[in-house]
Amino acid sequence: MIAPVSRLRIEKVVHGGAGLGREEGRVWLVPYTAPGDLVEARPVREHATYVEGTCEEVVEPGPDRVEPRCPWFGRCGGCHLQHLSREAQVQARRGILLESLRRFGRVEGLDPEVVAGDDWGYRGRMEFHVGAGRLGFFERGSHDLVPVEDCPIAVPEIRRLIPDLGRAVAEAGVSGPANLEVVVGADAAVVVVGDGPPGWFPPTLPERLTALRGVSGILLHTRGRYWLPMGRPTVGWDVPGPQGRDVRLDLDPRGFSQANVGLNPRLIETVMRLAAPRPGEQVLELYAGAGNFTFPLLAAGAPEIRVTAIEASRTALAALEQAGAEAGATPGGLTTIAGKTETVVRKLLDGRRRYDLVLADPPRGGIAEAARHLPRFGPTRIVLVSCEPATLARDTATLVAAGYRPDALVLVDMFPQTAHVEAVLRLVADPDRGTP
Repeated sequence: MIAPVSRLRIEKVVHGGAGLGREEGRVWLVPYTAPGDLVEARPVREHATYVEGTCEEVVEPGPDRVEPRCPWFGRCGGCHLQHLSREAQVQARRGILLESLRRFGRVEGLDPEVVAGDDWGYRGRMEFHVGAGRLGFFERGSHDLVPVEDCPIAVPEIRRLIPDLGRAVAEAGVSGPANLEVVVGADAAVVVVGDGPPGWFPPTLPERLTALRGVSGILLHTRGRYWLPMGRPTVGWDVPGPQGRDVRLDLDPRGFSQANVGLNPRLIETVMRLAAPRPGEQVLELYAGAGNFTFPLLAAGAPEIRVTAIEASRTALAALEQAGAEAGATPGGLTTIAGKTETVVRKLLDGRRRYDLVLADPPRGGIAEAARHLPRFGPTRIVLVSCEPATLARDTATLVAAGYRPDALVLVDMFPQTAHVEAVLRLVADPDRGTP
């Protein structure tokens, strides 16, 4: 039996990118709908408090609906909001951020500044999936493969490569399932990182990949912890460093780097502006990676600033240390510690360390348990860089309970055409909170 359709007026876009509408007071979440749309939706999954639906027809388009640029939009699960105008997309991501802070962090009254870049051709990291000799992306909410020949949010180096990459996979006879991630550095180096079950790639694939126009190197996972590198398997990023010179970070593409190549300098500027590192300060940096913010901290707080950088990935930390040595960072100015953030933080607390500023750029899970400990270091300000509004709100609530007050919020619009939100939040110590 086919479920009956319901007619809904879409009110707003919520976390995950679906449009929210109501029928007799009950909430519906319907992907690929726009604020103001009048739609006919069919239920696909019912929950206690809401209904997940699919849009059968747009009866009356809302004022912000536009024609999507990509022919695979609506099937490929990568983009959520190509059907919205630029202004409506920014408002949607702003709303998602503020609603998360209000619901999960009980934070209100902040008016986020927006820092934006290009809407198209910005993404410098892109993971493709391989199945039955075809290259593509997963369909929204499933593992069904949608073969593609182009992607308009990718940087030009990746867009040009997609058809050739698809042919290489087909001609080599890669049956899958496997993943091929293409990573582009700010230096335009292009590395293809492949991963799959044992024996996933045929012997001819490495040579085919390295022969592709524009590919600088490859890294293919074969078995266990063994990787096959060919060519130059790293990408380069430049960030501001000491003595007014840029620092070149030589990154392993298997680790983290910002997906939006062009907007990363603006992200760094934003973080430094909110952090405002000062000469002579002690800074604790959590999830330092290969140094995307470490060297700008040293540069902005020169001279005599002291940065302690914590990072769990020894590969990333080795890249940070190498870049520091080449940049001439003073031995006393930079201290690196390898280990899980929560473990290292507890050890530093045992040593009764004090820090003036804490900067954290965690993965989607946020800083979690570490948030409870940070106030004991006595920082006057804490800056959180987040790619997940819900965990940002949770961590903020923990810090607010410990006597910190959010006073600056920036939406860095790193992911146009999607519902993903990147934000920078500063919290300052309440002068009446007492000594931790």
